[in-house]
Amino acid sequence: MTAVTDTINALPLAYQAEQAEGAAAMATVRQQLAECKAANTQLTTELAVTKDDLTEARAAVVAEQKRYTDHMAQPAPAGHSETPTPTPSKFLLGASYGSGADKSLYKSRPTAARIFFTGEAPANIANDGQTKNAIADGATHIVYSWKGSATEAELATSLKSIPSEVTAYGCYWHEPEDNIADKSLTLANWKARTIRDAKIMRDCGVIPVTILMGYTLASGSGRNPADYYMNGVVDGAMFDYYMNPAKGKDDPEAFMDKALADVKKGGAKWVGLGECGLPSSVAQATAVDLVKRLRTKCLSMPDAKMGLYWSSGDFRFTEATANAWFDGK
Repeated sequence: MTAVTDTINALPLAYQAEQAEGAAAMATVRQQLAECKAANTQLTTELAVTKDDLTEARAAVVAEQKRYTDHMAQPAPAGHSETPTPTPSKFLLGASYGSGADKSLYKSRPTAARIFFTGEAPANIANDGQTKNAIADGATHIVYSWKGSATEAELATSLKSIPSEVTAYGCYWHEPEDNIADKSLTLANWKARTIRDAKIMRDCGVIPVTILMGYTLASGSGRNPADYYMNGVVDGAMFDYYMNPAKGKDDPEAFMDKALADVKKGGAKWVGLGECGLPSSVAQATAVDLVKRLRTKCLSMPDAKMGLYWSSGDFRFTEATANAWFDGK
C-alpha cells in the first residue's frame, strides 16, 4: 500500500517535469523561429541592396554608352576630315615626301604621304613644303612623325595647323628600337611620350600611330615585339618593311600576315607600312614582282590601312616599280 501511495504522490512531480521540458522545447522553437525571421529579414535587406547596386550599375552602363554614342556623333574636330578612330577601308597607296624623296615618278598617284621631321614638328605645318607637295599631288592622308622636346602647347599648335583637307596621322619617334638598344632613349620614356602625344593628337583631330622596324618582327632580331605594344593608345601600328631577296626578305605575304597578327595582339585596329621598298641591287623583274605581290597582299587585307613607298636614295622608284606599286602593272 505504501508503494502505491508513493507512486500516486510522485505523479504530480513527473507531470511538472514533463511540463518544464515541454516549456523549454517551446522556448527553443520560439528562439529558432526568431532567428529564422531575423535571417529572413537580413536576407531581404541584402537582396534589396543588391538590387539597388544592380540598378545603379545598369544605369552607369547606359550612361557610359550614351556618352560614347554622343561623342561619336559629334563632328570631327575642326581642321580635319576624319574622326581620330577611323574604320579601315580601302588600302591607301602612298609614298614618302621627305626632302630627299624622288617624286618625279609619282605623277599625282599617291593617295597618302609619309613626312618625317628629324626633330620637332614645325610650328605651322600648313607652310611646310613637304606638306604642300603632298597635297598638290592629291594625297589626302598624311603620316607625320617627329622627335624633339616640344611642350604640350607647342605640339598642339603644330598639329592644329595641319590643313583641313588632310586626314592626319601622327607618330612620336618612329623606329625607336635601335635608339633604345644603344640607350640614347629608354623604352619607358618612349612609351610615356607616346601616351602624352597621343592624347594631344586626338584633341587636335590627328590619329595616333606607332612606326616600328620590320626587323623587330623577325625571330632573329632578339627583340620582343610585345615590348612596344601600346594597347588602346594608338589606332594603327605601322612597320618599315624593306624587301631584299639577297637577305631572305622576299615573302611579303608572310610578313604582312605576321605584322597584322602582332598588331592585333598589341591592341591596335589596323596595320600599315610606314615605309616600304627595295634596293636598286635587286634585278628589275624580281623587284617588280615583289612590289606587285606586296601591293596585292595589302589590298586583300581588310585590316591593312596604307602603305608608303620610300622612294629615296638607293630605294628610289624606277618607272617599272612605280607603275607596279600605284597601278599594279
